[in-house]
Amino acid sequence: MRFEYAPAVSYEDLGSGQVLYSAPGFPAFPARVSIELFERARQIVGRQQVSVWDPMCGAGGIVATLGIACAHSITNVIATDISGDAVWLARRNLELTSPQGLSRRANELRQMGANPSRIASAERLMKLVDGRAIAFEAAVADITDKASLPGIDPSMIDIVVTDLPYGSQTHWQTASERPLVSMLDVLWHVLPRHAVVVVAATDRSAFDAGPPAYRAFKHGHRTIKMYRAP
Repeated sequence: MRFEYAPAVSYEDLGSGQVLYSAPGFPAFPARVSIELFERARQIVGRQQVSVWDPMCGAGGIVATLGIACAHSITNVIATDISGDAVWLARRNLELTSPQGLSRRANELRQMGANPSRIASAERLMKLVDGRAIAFEAAVADITDKASLPGIDPSMIDIVVTDLPYGSQTHWQTASERPLVSMLDVLWHVLPRHAVVVVAATDRSAFDAGPPAYRAFKHGHRTIKMYRAP
């Protein structure tokens, strides 16, 4: 994949565990790739400001990264996961998309005696958000089961971006035999017609049972596909 929107600069400040919270069993997703995929999807949607949902958010790294780096283009974020532990961690990371949250995190890092580079990263991110704060919602939900979504309202979502679970650290927790197909079926039932869905996976076979993609890319060991409503 050739980068068109995310410049070749350091993304260390947005790295998992630098300022954003991390935990074992919650794999990171590259910040630059998150930004690139978001901007590509936003161009397809054709709106200056969009709302974003990660339905398998894990630690919330993708949406927190976007909420910080692309705050001027985002109105609100939804983060859901079947794991309550994941949602708790995602909520903590989404709190870092505001100046107040980043200020608290910088003070926390100081009190921990963290490496000065981490404190400097938090201070740079505070300048990046530049006083902006996005609205967010984090909730437990199984994206392969429409009945588990009543607590959230995805009807105004413009972009879905998610990294599929993979066996080395995470795995699907669902009764569905075809989880990707089930996920897309649920999304097409609840999303507006203009929405774009971006799915990344380290195992290409995860897409085998899925529908044809609107666009597809490769980045390192990841396969990435974009879908539009059928």
